[in-house]
Amino acid sequence: MSARTKKNLSMCNTKLETQSCSMPKNKSCDTKNVIGEPLTPMTVEDFGQKLNSSLDSEESNTSEENNNGTSEEDNNSTSEEPEEQSDVGRGTKRKLHQKRRLLGEAYLGYRRPKNQKRTFQDTERNARVMGPMCLSNACKRSKKRWCQDLSEIQRQQIFKNFWGKLNSWEQKRVYVLNLVYRKETERKRTTNESSRRSSSLFYKLNIESKYVPVCKKMFLNTLGLKEWTVQNWVKNSAYGTPAPSRSSQPRCKNEDSIQFLITFLDELPKLPSHYCRKDTKKLYLEQTFTSFADLFKLYQEHCKNSQKQALSRNTLMKYVKIKNIGIFSPRKDQCDLCVEYQAGNLDQSVWEKHRNEKQRAQEEKNNDKELAILDECHVICMDLQAVKTCPYLQASSLYFKTKLCCHNYTVFDLKTKDAVCYWFDETDTDLQASTFASLLVDFLKRKYLENNTNQQKPIIIFSDGCTYQNRNAVLANALLALSYQYDVRIIQKFLVKGHTNMECDSVHATIEKKLKNKTISIPNDYHRITAEARANPKPFEVVCPTFEFFYNFNEDLVYESIRPGRKLNEPTVTDIRALKYEKGEIQYKLSFEDNFFIPLPQRPKKAIKKIEEFRKLYTEKLPITQKKYTHLQEIKTKLHKNYWPFYDNLLHK
Repeated sequence: MSARTKKNLSMCNTKLETQSCSMPKNKSCDTKNVIGEPLTPMTVEDFGQKLNSSLDSEESNTSEENNNGTSEEDNNSTSEEPEEQSDVGRGTKRKLHQKRRLLGEAYLGYRRPKNQKRTFQDTERNARVMGPMCLSNACKRSKKRWCQDLSEIQRQQIFKNFWGKLNSWEQKRVYVLNLVYRKETERKRTTNESSRRSSSLFYKLNIESKYVPVCKKMFLNTLGLKEWTVQNWVKNSAYGTPAPSRSSQPRCKNEDSIQFLITFLDELPKLPSHYCRKDTKKLYLEQTFTSFADLFKLYQEHCKNSQKQALSRNTLMKYVKIKNIGIFSPRKDQCDLCVEYQAGNLDQSVWEKHRNEKQRAQEEKNNDKELAILDECHVICMDLQAVKTCPYLQASSLYFKTKLCCHNYTVFDLKTKDAVCYWFDETDTDLQASTFASLLVDFLKRKYLENNTNQQKPIIIFSDGCTYQNRNAVLANALLALSYQYDVRIIQKFLVKGHTNMECDSVHATIEKKLKNKTISIPNDYHRITAEARANPKPFEVVCPTFEFFYNFNEDLVYESIRPGRKLNEPTVTDIRALKYEKGEIQYKLSFEDNFFIPLPQRPKKAIKKIEEFRKLYTEKLPITQKKYTHLQEIKTKLHKNYWPFYDNLLHK
């Protein structure tokens, strides 16, 4: 028999003696006080037979598991885990396995292949298991250790409380530090002054509010911890208080690198939100950037050229969020309520009401379109295209230069398919309600009202519910003045938010397709490309208004507000679905299902004026900032000299 087998046999006999005798330590065992017959030690033959039988049983169990695919416990686990992780996302999966690790359960850990920086969370880690109790003769003879006096039930209770009731690693650290006592070494057994051992650790376990001294092996096996973990916790503590973990300490970064990153983000040219500029202050980078990967690549190149240390992408994204910067121009094509309903976060009745309103709005537009084809009315739709910049070149030096903003306001006739594109830049006007009112009034006068001696047909206007652009008191008063001056009925209808697909969107898509890979030197290039974008049934009509074109409809308002309610819980402007202008009065509807319009509760304050009686909005071109003018002067060197006078003549502050 080998020495290892003899050792295992002696350990088993010692355990049998311990289980057969429940008397206190250092006392002889009396078999008369033992319930049942005492357990007799095993012989070498019995030990060999027991070992062979256990090995055979393990092989049979393994073969059965391989034949069946999985064991019964594995079947239970595999049948439950997919239900728990079916909807687990990227961040939720990580938090789930962090919680499992904290509770001592099996979890997926991280691994990093050699010579790589990327980590993968696909390494299976076993659950925490309580180790065997200490059966050493030294602890048995010692009068200062109670290793053999602890029962398995008591140890199991300690193990469950440690991993089940302590809900954070800090609590576990504090618990261990209260059970481990560190004492400086009193006697050194080496002549070397710099000995590695500077202190000794003494371990205890809490049994029914009483601290019982045990050995290191008994302590680690009972709590299911490794030696390095306990030594590290004790080493990084002072007076029983754990030191802050490394993850909670802020990472030290070079202040110059952070300041360089902030300056980099501030210098990037940004545009305001197009669809929700009144509801958000978020700024968006120009269309040169298609993703944050492009932004990080440009940042790395900028650091390399400036001989600065580039920070990580996570740090870049952190300050991008602080600066409230976005990449894409925001679009409201996807409905928020529909997304919430698909995610299961919206009540069924609310979504059905929203769906019915959406369908009813589209039916309303289709019915009015049929009436226009029958020549009973005029039906148009209108929208503002996403902001464009000028000049637009494929040069990296332009990334940090602010450019001239250009806008296209499109009005589309649903019967004739005529489209008029009003192109203007920021030196002609800004984006206020009077600007859009002037453009819409000009279209209606030129197309339907002037030079028309016959009876005026009703005009129906479809648009989205953008408040600063379409649904406001300034535009309402301008349409009221136009209706009163030409004695025509004008009805303004608003589509449901998130479902505002209109024919004018196809105009913008056609222009965008034509602009692809084109160089824009001056704003007139947008005008030329728009006129060439469509051939059938007829080209787009391009109108280039100047600062003298716009009227100030924000003065002398007949109706100071178009809100249908007065009190707090009554309907607001955003609840309006349709407005009617006729005979100097404004009426409204809150739903397309309503059969009649209701007059606004506000009374007219002043007499209605003609369009020509309104004052001009500007007396001269608008100046641009000195910074933008300087950048445009630097950019013009990338253009032909024929375009330089345009940028030289720009007014600036």
